[in-house]
Amino acid sequence: MKKSVIRRVVSVGVLLGLALAITPLGQDANVEAKRKKKRKVYTGTYENHIFTDKKYGFQVEISDEWNMKMMAKGKPVRFIAEKKEYSIPPAFIENEYLTTSPMVKIYVDTSKMSVREFVDSLKSRSFSSDQKKAIFRSLKIFESKTKRPLVSRLKLKSGIKGLRVKILRRYRLDVPRGVGQLSDVVTDNVQGDLAFFKTPDNKHIVILSGICESRFYRNVNEPFFQEIFDSFKFIEEAK
Repeated sequence: MKKSVIRRVVSVGVLLGLALAITPLGQDANVEAKRKKKRKVYTGTYENHIFTDKKYGFQVEISDEWNMKMMAKGKPVRFIAEKKEYSIPPAFIENEYLTTSPMVKIYVDTSKMSVREFVDSLKSRSFSSDQKKAIFRSLKIFESKTKRPLVSRLKLKSGIKGLRVKILRRYRLDVPRGVGQLSDVVTDNVQGDLAFFKTPDNKHIVILSGICESRFYRNVNEPFFQEIFDSFKFIEEAK
C-alpha cells in the first residue's frame, strides 16, 4: 500500500474516532439545553405552605388541605388551589366530575380604575371589554344566571382594604343515569366569595376568588375561603 493511501486511511480513522468521541458529549449538551428550555417558569414559588408572587409582591398561605397548582409565568391567574376532600351533592354521586369542587384562585391584571369602579364595571350589563371577558372566563362569575351580587367593604387581617362580593349562580345540568336511560335534570346553585383590592402602586387589581357548591358553602367551605383571604399580604412594592 502506498504511503499516501496509508496516510488517508489513518486520517479518516482519526476523524471517525474523534467524531465518535465528541458526538455523545454533543448529544448530552443538546439534551440538557432542551431540558432547560422545557423547564417551566411559574408565576411564583410555593414553600412551607406559602405562595410568594414576586412580580406583584404578595404572599398567601395555602394549607395541606388543598392541592396547589401554580400557573405559567405571565398568566393573570397566579394559582389555583383545589380542596383535597369535599362533599358531593347526592345527585352527582355517580358522576362526581360534575361537582364544583371548592376552589380558590388569585387573578391579577392592570387597571386604572378604583376598586369600586372595577366591581361596578363587572356588574354592569352595558359595559364590555376584553379584560372583563377574560375575567369571566377564568373565574366564571357574574354570568347570566348569577343572582344580584352582594357588595360590602372588606378589611383583611393585614390591614388591606377593598370590597367583598358574595355571589350565587344558578346552574342546570343533565346528569347521565345509565345506558338506554334518560338523563336527570339537576338544578342547584354555586356560591362563593370574591375579594377585590389594588396593589400598593395602584396599577393592578387583585381578585381573590373562592367558590363551591352552594349547599356546602356556609359553615363548611366559607371559613376556609376566609382563612385564605385573611392570610393575603403585600410584602414589597409590585415590580
